[in-house]
Amino acid sequence: MTLAQHRISFTGPQFLHIFEERLVLATLDTIGPPTSVKIITGGCVGLDAFVASTMHARGYHVHTVLPAKLTKVDRNWAVYCTTHETCPAGRSDSETYRLRNTRMVGQSDQLIAFIRNGNLAARSGEVMTYNIARKAGKLINLVSL
Repeated sequence: MTLAQHRISFTGPQFLHIFEERLVLATLDTIGPPTSVKIITGGCVGLDAFVASTMHARGYHVHTVLPAKLTKVDRNWAVYCTTHETCPAGRSDSETYRLRNTRMVGQSDQLIAFIRNGNLAARSGEVMTYNIARKAGKLINLVSL
């Protein structure tokens, strides 16, 4: 990674409809060139895998931060990343994912959060990650699906 590289992490749902994929692609099209951006994803099915596979195919460095619990991780995650790490397990599933989400946010300059209906009151991993980034003072782009 060069000093000028901007680090962007992503969060979103575990299932994307085709019309949501188009919105995600349109958002990804606005990101700078591969030489200036590092992509950080969580390795899970849905948005994580879609962003990682798309950006890896476009030549970006994709860093994957895996949760200790791999039940929701995309089976092809290793194909779509350049580098990866696995976070330690928490005392509960929620804490395990919080550790992973906190690590992703900590490594990034910016979070792009794809949240259904922009509903920040919902209980979900993407809202958890959004709140972690907000509390950390990170730049956040909220995209309503």
